[in-house]
Amino acid sequence: MSSSQQDSINATEATMLRVAVSDMADLADSSLAKIIGITQLALVSLETPGPYRHPEMIAQALHAIWALAEQGAGCIRGEADSVGCLPDGDGAALRRCNARLAVCDLPQEIDKAQRGNQS
Repeated sequence: MSSSQQDSINATEATMLRVAVSDMADLADSSLAKIIGITQLALVSLETPGPYRHPEMIAQALHAIWALAEQGAGCIRGEADSVGCLPDGDGAALRRCNARLAVCDLPQEIDKAQRGNQS
């Protein structure tokens, strides 16, 4: 490969990296702005009796924050992967991910068990 071909490849890779980093910054800004807004609203609402009478309102706000964080992280990982910058991870990271997924399924199992006990 000639020097000019290598320079062209390096320039293309640098452009792809710049675009990916810019996209990740935009995704992070968007996700974090939404999380900040929902959090501020939830905190302000706790200054009134309403959420204490209806805690599901706060639970839904927390779920929205969680979903936005998961979505933002997934998009950022996708962008990093698209330019070959996704870390390989390690066994501990995989175990933590599997544990989180198991907990995510736990409410469904609890619901099934409660329905079974009611019969």
